[in-house]
Amino acid sequence: MNHPIRGGLRSAAAAAALAALALVGACSTSGTAAPPAAPPAASSSSGASHAGHGWSAPPAAALRPGERFVNVTMPEPYTPAAPDGGTDEYRCFLVDPGLTGTAFLTGSQFLPQNADIVHHAIFFRVDPAGVQAARQADAGTPGEGWRCFGDAGIGESDRNADIAVVTALVLVQGGYPSPVFIFYFAAIVGISVAFPTPITGLYTSLVVGVYGVISLATATTDEYPAVFTRLLTLTAVAVCGNLFARHEAQRREVAIRIHDELLDEIEQGASSQPETQPAAPAS
Repeated sequence: MNHPIRGGLRSAAAAAALAALALVGACSTSGTAAPPAAPPAASSSSGASHAGHGWSAPPAAALRPGERFVNVTMPEPYTPAAPDGGTDEYRCFLVDPGLTGTAFLTGSQFLPQNADIVHHAIFFRVDPAGVQAARQADAGTPGEGWRCFGDAGIGESDRNADIAVVTALVLVQGGYPSPVFIFYFAAIVGISVAFPTPITGLYTSLVVGVYGVISLATATTDEYPAVFTRLLTLTAVAVCGNLFARHEAQRREVAIRIHDELLDEIEQGASSQPETQPAAPAS
């Protein structure tokens, strides 16, 4: 797959915009930015997309004052390889728009080289602090990009920071009486749907262990049942989130397989029908 990305950029005075556009991840690595004078022409897939349904990219919107187009492409195409005998591969590619000054991203257009096999694309913003992690994930995986699901797959440091901040606030507010513990649930949900089961289990064990020790040390014996209820609820949230993510992945695989089988039957039925010849006029 070769994914050109077209983004409209507009100069701005807001300093925060540079951080927001320092690195945009989803489709290619270290592309070059080139501002063409006219809107880029729409491209199409390599053939009839999705079994006979034609596809072509919509025309790019006209530029407004101060905007310009930036085209970013992958250094080389990537051929998908669905893992574990599946039919889908979720993969992230790194895109560097090559900005050297403050700018706003005012629009984007994703153009897959082969729309027959590309279902959708999602753009993730990578903060400057996460650039190194993204580059390491890209460099440490054979081929372009790296496998991901739910998010860009480089947020483990963010998850660590979330858990550390919640734990610090719980300690400052007296441990078990602190209501801030509810934010553990948000962190666990995000981890359970975005990361594989082993990582989910590791983070959940960490949270349950640390919060359990803090709560048991700061709660009265009468409050111990409530402590264990909280810990069991955290564990249940992690299990349910992870099961949901796995179920959704399997459901998509089954739906795609059934869809492909139906399309094959339709194509076979159409090809097996005899061609009709026009009747010759009677003399």
